[in-house]
Amino acid sequence: IMNNSRDQAVVSTQSTGGLFMAMEFVTDKTTNNPLPVYMVQAIMEELKDRRLIFGRGGLFGNCIRIQPPMCVSEEDAEYTLAMMDEVFTEFSEGKIDVEAFNPNK
Repeated sequence: IMNNSRDQAVVSTQSTGGLFMAMEFVTDKTTNNPLPVYMVQAIMEELKDRRLIFGRGGLFGNCIRIQPPMCVSEEDAEYTLAMMDEVFTEFSEGKIDVEAFNPNK
């Protein structure tokens, strides 16, 4: 997961600890300004629509936590990677309606 997502424009830092993984989303990799929470929520909803449920965390709420079960299969991991890549690409291309989650709209 970590190597595939590193190329995405919005993924800044990543950390792992066993099967626990986290990804931080930013508006710009050079400044590392956190992606607004409503945009992270839009990403998470798109992932949920693809049958993937992650936790959200981080000091600014701009991180997702990935905690697969101990019995995760290679097929499950490949599906997860494919869907994450698809969602991150759609987000980067502006194909996800993030404004639907904007509380200031």
